[in-house]
Amino acid sequence: MMQNPLTGKLGIEPGGRLEKVLGYWLAAGLLFLAVGMLLLESRNGYKNLVYLGLALPGLVLLFTPYARHLFSTPAFGMLSLYLLWVLLSCLWSPADEGIPIKRALIFALVCSGLAYLFGEQRRRFEQGALAALALGAAISLWWLIDFYGMKGFALSVRFPNGITEEYGSIYNPLLMSHQLAFLVTFATAYILLYVQSPKQRRALLVLVMPIALLMLATGSRTPLVSVPLALSMLLVGRFNRMHLPWVLLSGGGLLLLGLLNWETISQRGLSYRPEIWSGVIAQMEGYWLVGHGYEAPLQIWVEELQINFLDAHNVFLGVLYYFGLLGLGIFLLPYLRALWLARLPGREGRLLLCITAYGVLASLTDGGGLFARPNEQWFNIWLPILFIVCVDYGRTRLAADEEASPPHAENP
Repeated sequence: MMQNPLTGKLGIEPGGRLEKVLGYWLAAGLLFLAVGMLLLESRNGYKNLVYLGLALPGLVLLFTPYARHLFSTPAFGMLSLYLLWVLLSCLWSPADEGIPIKRALIFALVCSGLAYLFGEQRRRFEQGALAALALGAAISLWWLIDFYGMKGFALSVRFPNGITEEYGSIYNPLLMSHQLAFLVTFATAYILLYVQSPKQRRALLVLVMPIALLMLATGSRTPLVSVPLALSMLLVGRFNRMHLPWVLLSGGGLLLLGLLNWETISQRGLSYRPEIWSGVIAQMEGYWLVGHGYEAPLQIWVEELQINFLDAHNVFLGVLYYFGLLGLGIFLLPYLRALWLARLPGREGRLLLCITAYGVLASLTDGGGLFARPNEQWFNIWLPILFIVCVDYGRTRLAADEEASPPHAENP
């Protein structure tokens, strides 16, 4: 993918020092965001690397003409409106947590950095993504060999079986599966849509396989639904028939593995999700319009387990509980924008469909930390929205440039 010639109109000289620094800086930030939790033992270290690698250059970019183009992107405006609503909800929240202005700014700045990298320096984006894919594949393969080979655990044992101190900064394999599932979905979709060489495509898809196997080893059931269905969105519209076997192989393979382990999966039932969801709905009386407010206490008592659950286990219900129908409507706006853009021809439309489907499906049965610092939940809640903004920025930028370009003179 070539450098975007539009970059020169952002006040950043094409090929200049600032452009190069920002490109490599943000590519490193993308690497940290994608696989940092697999590399580092410290979650604070991961959070700080994401801030330094994406939020800080995103802040620098806001002091260039790029900011005007970002602020004119509809999806970014929708995201900003949701962040503003979250801040406003602190006014009626019973929690004494303060107003999370810093955290809202972090989301906006990370979005700023990713949108610039994806929309203006696609080559650096692909380099950072390739490095993350290769590193993620190597780590996943090593962990699988270490756990099932060197430690001798049976294949039926869910990774990492309580052994967390040896495997990055993970502490909950089900949460880790969110990160792995997003990486598998986005990498597979991007490779099939944007990599033209069949040899390169096959080689890159091989790198996805260890990550997918580690995702399955966690025993999480959500990816068995969200990943195949999200990848099936690639078949919508005009799709190269040569890609069909890869979509069927990746999606069908996950479903087949799920069916082979159906007995183990079905024994866990619905994990009391209906009881949890009905408990959330029961607490909405009098709060339907604006919600309980940011960080309001949430407890759902499940009698059979004698346990209080502290989150809704559904992103959309969680948003409804804290921020009401108004907040939920605002939260859904970027997804609706993605569906609107997906009607347009081109690869970005199918990528948007895939990302949107993954974000919605993965959010149906999991969802805590709606406004958390960088962690696994970001891969379910925030990254789908951030990449919707990235694609929308590219579309908006191109349209604005075409309008500003003088018409071609007609031949006499």
